[in-house]
Amino acid sequence: MGMKIVVTGATGFVGSAVCSYLRSLNHTIVGIGRRNVHPLQGSSGFQYIHADTSMAGGWQNQISNADAVVNLAGESILRRWSGDARTRIWDSRVKTTKNVTNAMGRTQTLLSFSATGYFGDRGPEELTEESARGTGFLSDLCAAWEDAATHAPGDSRIVICRLGVVLGNGGALEKMLPVFKLGMGGRLGSGRQWFPWIHLEDVLGGIHFLLRTPAVTGPVHLVSPNPLINRAFTETLGNELGVPTVAVVPKMVLSMLFGEASCVLLDSQRVIPQKLTASGFNFRYPAIQAALHQIVAE
Repeated sequence: MGMKIVVTGATGFVGSAVCSYLRSLNHTIVGIGRRNVHPLQGSSGFQYIHADTSMAGGWQNQISNADAVVNLAGESILRRWSGDARTRIWDSRVKTTKNVTNAMGRTQTLLSFSATGYFGDRGPEELTEESARGTGFLSDLCAAWEDAATHAPGDSRIVICRLGVVLGNGGALEKMLPVFKLGMGGRLGSGRQWFPWIHLEDVLGGIHFLLRTPAVTGPVHLVSPNPLINRAFTETLGNELGVPTVAVVPKMVLSMLFGEASCVLLDSQRVIPQKLTASGFNFRYPAIQAALHQIVAE
């Protein structure tokens, strides 16, 4: 039986794919986002609301009678973190989540997203859902973001999805491919930092699995079971494209371009999806070679 599912951040790379996927499974979707229009606008089984979810408003009326909320809202992180940018990055996540939980009824499911940035820079340490948080702005942000989700009404099921870098036809890979195709792609910094990634199709499958698996609660890592270091990712993508990957983008250059936000590219996070795997979820693309082959071919 189909559910009514509210999706915040519905016009982003992941959010728009989530709306399309869940609608294709005969769920009724209410998408909420900051862009004026949505690609699914006017489609049956889909309603779009243009709103800034960091502010309370009429959009919250859609939440109280929904079966589930998939809370994906959040401004782009990879930019220089000026004071104003920090505020927008923070409010788009933390205030949105507070607004969502304030509008929820008592027996709903909340899939609220966070990120592997929760762990900060951890070198080769293997990180499960039980590992302690790290330090820095991203870790503080993720901790506040996750805490806001825990204030959902008492009978609600709360799942915190810590998302890695999503690979698909859009997002981060869309920015990388033109550079790599010119033979200018290369490792970032030392290239030894661990890179938590996941194919978009496994994000979609993981969300639907979590919606239908009431035994799973709390933090869940939405990442491939096979993280790899940046240098190995770079070489694999170059091999798939048939181009050299001898270039190096020094840490100093990344720091000049992005300031403190360069940690998004340089921090090492060897994140493992222990809870998702133990719950019986089967990844469609657990290995980076197959994942990149599918994306590049498409």
